[in-house]
Formats: sequence, C-alpha cells, structure tokens
Amino acid sequence: MPSANKCFLSGLVFCLFLIFFLSPANLMGAEAAPEMVKVPAAEPETVPSTVYYTFMVVDEHSEIVIQSDGIIEDYHTFFLDAPPRLVIDVKGKKLPLPTMRKVVDRAELYRIRAAQRQGKVRFVFDLPLKRQVEYQVVRESEWLKVIIKDIEKKTAKIESSPPAEITESIDKPEIMP
Repeated sequence: MPSANKCFLSGLVFCLFLIFFLSPANLMGAEAAPEMVKVPAAEPETVPSTVYYTFMVVDEHSEIVIQSDGIIEDYHTFFLDAPPRLVIDVKGKKLPLPTMRKVVDRAELYRIRAAQRQGKVRFVFDLPLKRQVEYQVVRESEWLKVIIKDIEKKTAKIESSPPAEITESIDKPEIMP
C-alpha cells in the first residue's frame, strides 16, 4: 500500500510540475505575457433619421409637410427658373425609399419628387410653366411646412365684382289670419 500512495503522490507532483512550469506564460517569460491595453469606446455610429412628406390642399393652396423622426437642423431652399422648381435640401436625413414621386396636378403645383443625394434628401417641387406662384417655408424642430399659392388665383378673387345691389323694394307679404 505505501508504494501505491507513493506512486500516486509522485504522479500528482509530476502533473503539477508540468502544469506550473510548462504553462505558456512561463515558457515565454513574464515580459511576453499579453498586456492589457485600454481601447477607447467606439463612437456610436450615427444613423440619419428618416424624413418623409405629406401633401394636402388647404384653403385652395398646397401644403407639404416634410417630417422627420429627429430634429431638422440644417436645410437649404432655392428656386430654379427654367423650368420653375422649388428645391429644398434637408441635410443629414434619409428617405425610406431611394426615390419618391407624386403627381399632384394642381394650378400651383404639378409634381413632388424626393431623392437621396450625398448625405441629404432633396425635395423638388415642379411648378406650372405659365402661372406665377408664391411659396413660404415654415420651420419647426421636427418638420418643415411648405406653402405654395397660386398668385393668379389669389388676384382673381380680389378683383371679383362686388355683389349686385337691390334697386327695387319688395313689399311685405300680407299675413292672413
């Protein structure tokens, strides 16, 4: 029995020797042990918020509301003459689809187009060729409201003739009991 215990203990010591002295850290030396390096946290990738639009007719003019699920901070508006177009670039946003198009076919607005372009969404409002329109862009934090009015329609209302005057008197009807 003592030789069995002695053999067991010798085997155990030999295994511990192998584990301790032949570990990778001891074979390479202490200076070759992997060094803990602090890596700065990765910046969260900023995904542009989605932008979309809603078209409606209000009091005989067109209103387009450009909405976003984030704040609209940077936009640029300009007008092109030939053919007449109002253009609005909304920077740092994306469309839910590659392009969007809607034919409106109104006196003050023919078509609305939107497309993704180099870090911005470009909205193009195709205006009629032979009519004069005026536009206004109203900004809130998460939306832009584009109001497009037909100047000719507005002027026609102002220049309309006054109501006809009554020149004859009308007798009161006789009430019978």
